[in-house]
Amino acid sequence: MTIEYSSGDHTLEHSDRFSAASHSQAPQFRPLLVLTTASSSQLIELDDTTELTIGRGAPADLRLADPSLSRRHARLSREGEAVRVVDLGSRNGTWVGGHRIEEAVVRAGDTIVLGQCTIAVQLASPPEAARFGLASPGCVLNDLTQELARSRSFARPLSLLLVRPLTPRRGSSQELFTRCLRALRTTDRAGLYDRDAVLAVLPETTLEDAQRVAERIVNGDCADAYAVRLTCGVASARERSATFSAAHLVSAAWEAARTATLSRPIAIAGAEPSAAASSGSTSGDMVRCNPAMIDLRRQVERLAPRGITVLLHGETGTGKELFASEIHSRSGRRGPLRVVNCAAIPEQLTESVFFGHVRGAFTGAHRDQSGVFVQAHGGTLFLDEIGELSSTAQSTLLRVLETRRVCPIGGTQERDVDVRIVAATHRDLAAMAEQGSFRLDLYHRLASVTLTIPPLRERRDEIEPLVERFLDSACVSGAVKPTVHPDALACLLAYHWPGNVRELRNVVERALALYDDNCIRVSDLPLHLMSSDGSSALPMPAPSTQAPGSSQFEAAHDLREAVRQHEWALIQAALEQSQGNQRRAAALLGLPLRTLERKLHIERQHRSRMT
Repeated sequence: MTIEYSSGDHTLEHSDRFSAASHSQAPQFRPLLVLTTASSSQLIELDDTTELTIGRGAPADLRLADPSLSRRHARLSREGEAVRVVDLGSRNGTWVGGHRIEEAVVRAGDTIVLGQCTIAVQLASPPEAARFGLASPGCVLNDLTQELARSRSFARPLSLLLVRPLTPRRGSSQELFTRCLRALRTTDRAGLYDRDAVLAVLPETTLEDAQRVAERIVNGDCADAYAVRLTCGVASARERSATFSAAHLVSAAWEAARTATLSRPIAIAGAEPSAAASSGSTSGDMVRCNPAMIDLRRQVERLAPRGITVLLHGETGTGKELFASEIHSRSGRRGPLRVVNCAAIPEQLTESVFFGHVRGAFTGAHRDQSGVFVQAHGGTLFLDEIGELSSTAQSTLLRVLETRRVCPIGGTQERDVDVRIVAATHRDLAAMAEQGSFRLDLYHRLASVTLTIPPLRERRDEIEPLVERFLDSACVSGAVKPTVHPDALACLLAYHWPGNVRELRNVVERALALYDDNCIRVSDLPLHLMSSDGSSALPMPAPSTQAPGSSQFEAAHDLREAVRQHEWALIQAALEQSQGNQRRAAALLGLPLRTLERKLHIERQHRSRMT
């Protein structure tokens, strides 16, 4: 992820280079295309420069004997870990996620359909990991999901290890891979998860046995003073838990690994994702199993020790204050964290809040009062809703950021302040600066590094772990933790969450006050979550009000056709709700991904026969 640094009139790009020069670079995963036709299948790798044209005629680079293809049907090219697909005016079209597209960027887990051919996009391991037989992140997470379902069906144990160096250095990746694979069994599945991090799935392994495997990995070369010091997070699934997900395990193992130290290199998360948080994590309501959130967490870890100003951008309720708290806790600054809601400060009191006042400075100033800059000396000042400041307040704030000196109202002596600034807003400050409603020079001061927090609707894979986190927090006093009915969970996953994580927490707290029989059901959720306006829960097709013998009933001439039409309407609604992502649509429908792909293929065949 590229961050843009801005300082004055100069802009420079910074690509995750906060660590020392000896730190190994993040592994790059190559897109791997699995092309399946009616008679064969093949693997296709894309490099950074080649554009691959697929069709049935001579102009195409890859020619397939398929009459449903045009001579030049589509062009594919690599964009990092994604693939850009462009339709070249084909007769039967190029389809992604059940929608005909002209151009789209597809990622691992997506499927491209060209006529009767399908192309599944996967990620291949980088060469340095492939030499050790390590799978890509997508593959190992798919394996974890399958093993978790098998563990639940047969009531068998399952554990997960996340291993990473305590201090990455040149050559640490190779030693990490070697020591992990040396300790694992042939039935275990290991793959890359993050920069210098290995995720290992251990089927039929209890928590105690997994801890012993972790000890073999961590202590493998303990006699060598120059060996890489490894840390390990261990998580174990509860065999009969119907609500525990692969995302829970990964989140628990990752949070546990982050709390490990040189003196305690193995951290046990058990089956509860909140266990790691209780051992010292400051993440609060943050559950980071979504790739965008994992990347943000990496940025925070690298930014925190620096004194650079950070601007957090995101919708209301996405957790900006939690990110500010984590930046402060990881910064090593000994002073406090002070939070100021700029939108709640009356314009005439802005200077008093920021800089303080002396006794007698104005009516009602009966004693000296320090401002938030002085209160946060040596620590961090979090300026929430910075976009709501008036133009006068922006000018006074800019001066302090430039001089790092403050003077209370009515005072004569300025005071130096050592404060790290973290600001947050849901507004587009760059656009406001262009329009003149926000000072451009203040914007450049604040936006040294800008981190954008995605809304909850763009990271639906974190909804279920967040619900479990909220339930765990509410049941810490010994109360019985309720389960969440699959229908209620599907409703939560389908809703668009304009209030983001804050709204989700409120919904869970409401459900906890209303549920019965130790289970949260759809009836315990607010009515607006179950509306059928297309913006919340998965809309059901309207039932027919026409009597048998009508034209509509005659169109669906038998039960099988009526079921097909109803099923296709549900699939279309799920694809629209998930913005064409087949994996999320399958989750909304409660279907395996392959089943959904098969149904889409059958429907396309049916429609081609009809035309």
